[in-house]
Amino acid sequence: MRPSSILVLVAWLLQAGSTLGAERPGEGFDVTHYALALTPDIQNRTLSGREVITLRTTKDRLRSLTFSGSALSIDSATLDGVPVVVETGGEALSIRLAEPLARGRAVRLELTYHGRPARGLSGSATSLYTSYFACDWMICAQETFGDKAAFSLALKVPAGIDTLSVGRRVARIRTSDGGEIHRWTAPRPYSAYLFGFAVGRFARVEERVDARVRAARLVYLSDVADEGELRQRFAETGGIVRFFADKAGAPLPVAAYSQLLVEGREAQEAASYSVLGVEALPTRADEPSQNWAIAHELAHQWWGNLVTSATLKDFWLNEGVTTFMTAAWKEHRYGPAAYEAELAVARGRLEKARAAGFDKPLAWEGRYPNLGTRRAIQYSKGALFMDHLRTTLGEEAFWAGLRRYTRAHAGKTVTSLDLEKAMEAASGRDLRPVFLEWVFGPDAALERF
Repeated sequence: MRPSSILVLVAWLLQAGSTLGAERPGEGFDVTHYALALTPDIQNRTLSGREVITLRTTKDRLRSLTFSGSALSIDSATLDGVPVVVETGGEALSIRLAEPLARGRAVRLELTYHGRPARGLSGSATSLYTSYFACDWMICAQETFGDKAAFSLALKVPAGIDTLSVGRRVARIRTSDGGEIHRWTAPRPYSAYLFGFAVGRFARVEERVDARVRAARLVYLSDVADEGELRQRFAETGGIVRFFADKAGAPLPVAAYSQLLVEGREAQEAASYSVLGVEALPTRADEPSQNWAIAHELAHQWWGNLVTSATLKDFWLNEGVTTFMTAAWKEHRYGPAAYEAELAVARGRLEKARAAGFDKPLAWEGRYPNLGTRRAIQYSKGALFMDHLRTTLGEEAFWAGLRRYTRAHAGKTVTSLDLEKAMEAASGRDLRPVFLEWVFGPDAALERF
């Protein structure tokens, strides 16, 4: 994930309060399914839609359902078929309930809306694509990483327009007005920030890769490059998939993985695809080792998407592990010097933060002075800690621990303690001292259970 996207959100989370005096977005309920029908307008960069959210309450006497705020205009809202009042203000959208809901109550919230998203929707003259801020173009709770939900999307587009979304396209239906509806569905529940879509007229290349028992389909799309350029730019993808599948001890988590090449410096993963900007990739054919963005976003299919940090406190498990795995792939493909070069970048960023008087444990919950400093800790220090574990445990135990961690928590959410337990089980060593030093801090309670 490109740091600028997640870190803008993080800054808001650290500073914003509950503007409506209600629950915080996502508090008091778990979403089980998001079902959307959207009509995007490429030229105006707007959309209109209908969304059905199925959820179950997790606290007693819940008086409101609060989601992340956005620039969307709500046209209607019902709860189990009964109209409800929607209040918007600041950073939240709140559904006020006439009667409080008991714990364990399953309800169906249906909304219609329209508007021009303030974030999370970009494109060109011929395309639109989403990037990270899902809750700016749909109704959801952006920061509730631990609340994974099923997702389905019906996109209404003009005939001849290509679409991309989470999972696989299950239907393509002609409409009476000459358009089409493309229906997509996700292969498993995901955190809301991983939802997305793209529409446009795209050049397309498909390949297959065999990695860790199961074959997968690789798809390359773009409205700024032809098929030849797509093949050249993404030539390393199959090898990267095979390397990560081996180190994870698990195949690519999705049957088809797409990479959408766009203008600019975009580098953002979604649940089953990534959006990559031309400027984030190597500019010359003789420097393929600079393909950090392809490797980083692809690694998220395992670490971040399949295995997800439960909260922002342990966000380094998403980004630090992935930053390290990018370096590990470069070592495998280009040799030890490439690995050391990646770690040198991480050290430089961490040293810059330390020179400014700031260094914190990886699972620190406090406020960071700026977004770059947070990145220095959760991305860079996280990668350096993984390298430290590798050196401390040795090759066999370290990679066995990473495989154990990935397999045991596939499709689930995790905390730093889960990684500690996996590495201890694989190595037969007590790693509490090293995790206290790097992850939890020396003042953390020694009781782990």
